[in-house]
Amino acid sequence: MMSKMVRLDLSHNFIQTIPTEISLLSSLQELWLQFNPLVNLTGIAKLQNLEVLDIRGTHVQALPSDMATLKRLYEIDWRETPLALNLLKQHAIEVNDLPTTMALLHEQHIREGLESTLLESLSGVKFMKEADVPGMAERIEQLVHTISDMYQDLEEFSLFVRRADSLLPDKINECTPNNLKRVKDSFEEMQRQTTRKRLAADVEIKLRAVYFDRASRQEIDTMLTGIYQNVSSLEDIEHLVQYVVEIMPPEPADVTGPLVWKNLLAHQALLTAKRQAAIATLATSMQGLYPEQRPVDLAEKAKEVASVFATERFATKKELERLTQVSAEASKLFPADFPSIVPHEVKEAARIMFKSK
Repeated sequence: MMSKMVRLDLSHNFIQTIPTEISLLSSLQELWLQFNPLVNLTGIAKLQNLEVLDIRGTHVQALPSDMATLKRLYEIDWRETPLALNLLKQHAIEVNDLPTTMALLHEQHIREGLESTLLESLSGVKFMKEADVPGMAERIEQLVHTISDMYQDLEEFSLFVRRADSLLPDKINECTPNNLKRVKDSFEEMQRQTTRKRLAADVEIKLRAVYFDRASRQEIDTMLTGIYQNVSSLEDIEHLVQYVVEIMPPEPADVTGPLVWKNLLAHQALLTAKRQAAIATLATSMQGLYPEQRPVDLAEKAKEVASVFATERFATKKELERLTQVSAEASKLFPADFPSIVPHEVKEAARIMFKSK
């Protein structure tokens, strides 16, 4: 019978921890734990069918990262908890902003998995010969946390974990702050060179497609030389690859490094202007909803809302289309009062409204 239970109200009791038996409630969808002296939610991720969780008035300070695996969870109420203050102070997450919180937990869950993989690799392979040295386990664990802190980007951290055995010094005593910095610098330069080689191949392929049957291999090579003399940063080369048709001159004979650079900057300025225009349109729509607000406050809030739709350094077609949709349906997507606007909630509401479009 317990496995078929879908709702459980344990509010106003003296529960301090989640009982291990909760894993038996495999069908549970709604769980009320409000106003208990509950200090953590360890084990809650075993409820893979959970949809609603109420922890109001508890002593919970943080959510376990494995809650990111609860794919059906759509509502948590954490008002009147230390968690509410911690999320606001540490991550600027408003009370009950579940989408943003779940995104944070997802990142934490991935990072903890990478840390575990790195710890296993260093303990069982890299420093295995030193494993019996007193205090070695603690030193390796501290090293893992130090390295994790050095790589805020999860993708970079993941790549480092895969190559840690060859990158790190052979003895843990050699893993000093200076040596770790040199390792990081060397690794990042290796990544830049790898990315540069990949982009170089992409640029060449794109140029051959743009000037198909109109430029010889030697002419393409000459173009590439001129381009790389003027377009140097990886970000700008990536932009060129993405928008090569809009940036490159129509005729191959007109291609020069300075002209490509000029066109690239003009294209970036155009996308920036389109993003700013979309934000201005959104602010105008919001002015109709909140006429009592100052224009400067509306403009700033519109910018905050627009920022959650931005996925790249410059505006994308998808981003601009979504902002146009949000501006048109602002009355349905924004709350009645201006102070209640939460950008990620607007984004989630837009996702639901336009998911079939």
